[in-house]
Amino acid sequence: MDYRQYSLRDFENNGQPITQRARDFFLYSSYMAENRQNNYRLALESGTGSSIVLHQTNDFGKKDFIGFVSNDYLGFSQHPKVVEAGNVALHKYGAGSGASPLIGGLLEIHQHLEQKIAAFFGQEDAITFTSGFGTNAGVLNALLGQSDLAILDMYVHTSVISGCARTNTKRFLHNNMADLERILENTSNRYANRVIVVDGVYSQDGDIAPLNVICEIAHRHGAFLIVDDAHGIGI
Repeated sequence: MDYRQYSLRDFENNGQPITQRARDFFLYSSYMAENRQNNYRLALESGTGSSIVLHQTNDFGKKDFIGFVSNDYLGFSQHPKVVEAGNVALHKYGAGSGASPLIGGLLEIHQHLEQKIAAFFGQEDAITFTSGFGTNAGVLNALLGQSDLAILDMYVHTSVISGCARTNTKRFLHNNMADLERILENTSNRYANRVIVVDGVYSQDGDIAPLNVICEIAHRHGAFLIVDDAHGIGI
């Protein structure tokens, strides 16, 4: 096998037994590490900000790099006030809540944060999740079922795809309003709920969704709209 031509996608479900796939992946990852060509799970000696320190990559050893992989665009994770508040919370509440919010893991600081977020957006309430991926996966999985339809922009995040695993889906061409209209016209009165899902800002290429147009289209066709704005808020 020429591992230089492989990526993680080549180890997705390809019909082979799990043990064979695991063995092939082990050989692949070992080869890439030995030849200093591994691009995955590189260890950092710093936080994932705009500047990162890699423990080892290729032949450079420890070195500073500009990081394009983090979503901490404003550098809040390293801000002294954020770090200080984190230390205070750590001493008061310990390392983690130890339970889900539903059964006893909701802390007062979680509620305070949700109230602040709701006020920032001028809404009645808000709910926080542990990650952006978990937000999309959890919300969409809870809202949509077998009688519903999720209409997705082709460039939505993988977490959106994961959240729509239990419902019907159709995809429209990226930021193509004519294609979105076509799908809505062809699915009229066929589903209990139709939900359009887009990113506010698409992380891969920086495209911005024409939300004013999408809102008008959704309203005209009686569809709901969900916007993943993880890459747009605060920028």
